[in-house]
Amino acid sequence: MKNIIYISLKSAQPAMINDKHSFELYGYDILIEDNMKPWLIEVNASPSVSHTTEADYMLKMELLKNVFDIVVPSDWTENCEKHGIIGANTCKDTENGTFTLLIDET
Repeated sequence: MKNIIYISLKSAQPAMINDKHSFELYGYDILIEDNMKPWLIEVNASPSVSHTTEADYMLKMELLKNVFDIVVPSDWTENCEKHGIIGANTCKDTENGTFTLLIDET
């Protein structure tokens, strides 16, 4: 699945907006066969974060918490001088909640 996500993002990279003051959340629909082979069904550029059940609510709230922990790391507010400096407010962790850094292209 990591390879599917990486290849799909690399293929769309020229069309992506590269703005250091914003972020994108993509939703991947991946089908997994009985033999564990993954198949990409679709990528949603604006995945729904609305919920239909309590379990769905808990899953999506944890997802959003993890996203915000990456976008605004906990140490960002420790030093007010960092605010406004490009790159100072980015997460340096390779693991964050349920997220794992796939490729570091910096």
